[in-house]
Amino acid sequence: MEDGNFLLKILQNHHSNYELLILQLDIKIEVQLDTTGKSIINPFYSANLKNYLEKVWWKTIVLWSNLNLPIDEYIGIRTQTLKSTQNLIAEKLMRRSSNHKSQDQDKLNEQWKPKRTRVFTSKESKILEEFKIILDYRKTLDVPSQYRIAREIREISLDDIGFNQSMVSRMYNNIDIPKCDKTLTAIKNWINKELERKDKHENLD
Repeated sequence: MEDGNFLLKILQNHHSNYELLILQLDIKIEVQLDTTGKSIINPFYSANLKNYLEKVWWKTIVLWSNLNLPIDEYIGIRTQTLKSTQNLIAEKLMRRSSNHKSQDQDKLNEQWKPKRTRVFTSKESKILEEFKIILDYRKTLDVPSQYRIAREIREISLDDIGFNQSMVSRMYNNIDIPKCDKTLTAIKNWINKELERKDKHENLD
């Protein structure tokens, strides 16, 4: 008995003979009861079952072998398809990773490339030179911050100019200089004022 269902049943036919019914196979086999009348003689060694197996079960075996080959072929094809798909995905991922690494390396190389230096006119070069001289001199006196220098230049200007501490650093390092005439005028006025102050201080010494 399996899961509440009988696997085997013993039936008595109208001739008062006994048959063994194999439910799942729908097979009936004539059997004989033993001397007690409560059990059957093992039918799997009977002549009837032997004859039945010789005539019928070989078909089942042949059919299963015929079915088994297509299943193996299907599994083989599916396996190859899966492997091919996995290889394609892996190849795409590797290519994408390689592209990202190349782009990252390009960005890194770009960061370390020397920046193009601006070509200054003789007038601009003179302003930058004097600006650096004044800042170096101021460092010996009160060590002003770049923010303070930018504020002094804005305050000396008669106009509203956009001059900040970043430009102070860029001018000091000879990288850039403002292009606005009003800003350049304010810077030159500040330089002249500081040069006068420097000369007076040196004359006192």
